[in-house]
Amino acid sequence: MIERDETVRGYEVSKGQYVRVEDAELEALEAEANSSIDMREFIPIEKVDPIYFESSYYLAPDKGADKPYRLLADTMAKTGRVALAQTVFHNKESLVLIRSVKRGLILHFLFFKDEIRDFDAIAKGEDIKLPGEQLELGMQLDRENVLAGL
Repeated sequence: MIERDETVRGYEVSKGQYVRVEDAELEALEAEANSSIDMREFIPIEKVDPIYFESSYYLAPDKGADKPYRLLADTMAKTGRVALAQTVFHNKESLVLIRSVKRGLILHFLFFKDEIRDFDAIAKGEDIKLPGEQLELGMQLDRENVLAGL
């Protein structure tokens, strides 16, 4: 029996002659073939943790696409929803979020889940014990800042 990790992909160029094809090459071909923004789901913005945001770009309508652009921007603004989508940028498939801002659209590139470091692996001073009076002082400072801003 052949194990899965022992298999390779290839293309038969002539009888018994194969050219090996790497997964990265296949992904690049798929990415080149698709240059659109494919919206997958509309969700409330509150469901997206800001840690996933990588970079942002303004979107403008292509020639002749003013009406669909306006419809999407206004509908998303009225419903409070954003679009999770996929697109190809520099021959790489990317996860993006599109949201309505000031009657226009902004596209945010997002990190994939496996690109985000696990926060539980970060030391956060869990062993430190704070005296009650220090916590109270911190809460008092917070109350004063909130009241000062009103």
